[in-house]
Amino acid sequence: MEKIIVSLTSISHRMARLHLTLASLAAQDYPNFEVRVYVSPDRFLLDEGVIDIPPDCQALMDSDPRIRWMITPNIGSYRKLLPVLAENMSGEALIATADDDTIYPADWLSTLAHYYRRYNCIIAYRGHTMVRSEGSFLNYRRWMTRPQKENPSVFWLPTGKDGVLYNPLFFHRNVLNYHKALSVARTADDLWFKWHTALYNVPAYIVNTDYTTMLEDTNDGPSLYKSFNQAGANDVAIAALEQYSSEELSFKLATFDSRNPPTIPDRGSVFSRPPAKGGAARKVAAERKN
Repeated sequence: MEKIIVSLTSISHRMARLHLTLASLAAQDYPNFEVRVYVSPDRFLLDEGVIDIPPDCQALMDSDPRIRWMITPNIGSYRKLLPVLAENMSGEALIATADDDTIYPADWLSTLAHYYRRYNCIIAYRGHTMVRSEGSFLNYRRWMTRPQKENPSVFWLPTGKDGVLYNPLFFHRNVLNYHKALSVARTADDLWFKWHTALYNVPAYIVNTDYTTMLEDTNDGPSLYKSFNQAGANDVAIAALEQYSSEELSFKLATFDSRNPPTIPDRGSVFSRPPAKGGAARKVAAERKN
């Protein structure tokens, strides 16, 4: 059974309820996982910085050593994936991202793993259709209401709240450049991750295609979407990502044809159904070094 690292980040004003999310993650019925919470003492965007571990969280960690508290530089929402991804680019463990304001049912992780074994691609509970027209993307809000018939598809955008499962091998190595990420897509980590898996023609499978339904959450305060992205920041990030990927990687997602994918500079060719684990994963990791 593949090991899965469940990774999330949290910010100062969510400390009081974070233990509820961690308790739901600790109760997962999947047999081989750990949970990492990435926090920072530094201020950034909505985060005033986290200095102390809340007592309720400490009690959970004392009773369950699978939960780990990780200190990292404050790179915003990118903390949920980039630090753990940097340690696991060889693909020896899968990574499931979670949000700090969501209550996850006990079968959440095993459901993600089930569909991963079936489809061997990115698995997300929720997502939006990336709607294109005449070589460009339509407004992000149009993505939220347009149905998608093909599943899995490269043109599903996984949205992070209800969880996304990745194999690290699905990512182009440029994904780790957080300086560029913060300049191109400061509050749109889901989009940054999408572009760097689409580079390798990796599709996403969406478990729940009804975007209006979601898992229970514990947050009634500010969020990146409410504070930044709802006002159009996602559209700005999409345009910036297309410019960045075109200039630096000779790749534009809006004109991408998954049936005829391009050659990407990081490796000799892309793969449409990437190897998932074990020896195959090590083979691809070795190819990256050559």
